[in-house]
Amino acid sequence: MTLSISGRLARRDGFELNVDLCVPGEGVTAVVGASGSGKSTLLRCVAGLEPPDGANAGTLRVSFGDQLWQDEQTFVPPHLRPLSLVLQEGALFPHLTVRGNLRYPRADRPGFALTVEQVIERFGLGPLLRRRPAQLSGGQRQRVALARALLAPARLWLLDEPLSALDAPARRELAPELSALCRDLGLPVLYVSHSLTEVLQIADHMVVLEDGRVVSHGSPEQVSAQIDHAVSEDLDVGGNLLCRLVSFDATDNLSEVRVGDTSLWIRGDLSGVGASLRVQIPAAAISLSLHRTSSW
Repeated sequence: MTLSISGRLARRDGFELNVDLCVPGEGVTAVVGASGSGKSTLLRCVAGLEPPDGANAGTLRVSFGDQLWQDEQTFVPPHLRPLSLVLQEGALFPHLTVRGNLRYPRADRPGFALTVEQVIERFGLGPLLRRRPAQLSGGQRQRVALARALLAPARLWLLDEPLSALDAPARRELAPELSALCRDLGLPVLYVSHSLTEVLQIADHMVVLEDGRVVSHGSPEQVSAQIDHAVSEDLDVGGNLLCRLVSFDATDNLSEVRVGDTSLWIRGDLSGVGASLRVQIPAAAISLSLHRTSSW
């Protein structure tokens, strides 16, 4: 089911969101941009957390499939929109254990997509079930928040930098697992992140925001071809290549990947990533020459 957001939202703090966007009804759509570009505001609008009142001016229209959630005359409150939202801070209930937090969606709304046991296994939460949020690390709290969100009976998931509390190795481990889980459920995901490496592991589609406006959207490969400048310090898009893994040479510690009939050699063993992968080449690492500069 396609998610559509169009129109203008102007807040009292001076920020203005002005978009006309259709999000595909399947797969993971990543929303990227510099800090203050409107990524989280866009998610809040979809979730119904930016109602048209004295603090917000303008007319914004939000629809999901054949359901109208918001326009000049209509406003469906957040709790009636069939979505699940994960914020950067997790927002766990401090008085409940991990198991209690995971079971909350069952008590609140019937008919959820996964069982508690499935998410406990997927996210490795078994040893944490009796702990309260104050006894967890930031990364552990975020894992619990993600697991709880995926237990909710939603038709759309909104994830606002859900891996930001994890260190780099944990993000690299969890990002593909989260992507696979979202695809297994067969429902659309709107995923906000400032990490290009994370996005390239997860996203089927990308939306780039600057100053509250969409400057590019499409597949990661299409976006990398459209953007001719660094979106932020963390998002120098460069060139994104969809590759297939051919082999790993243990002697030289090099993996061979191919783009069409062209081979690229990348340091390290990529055999655990899968047969298909994306390779990002930063713009600063690309040079063009009219003459051969070296020979192999």
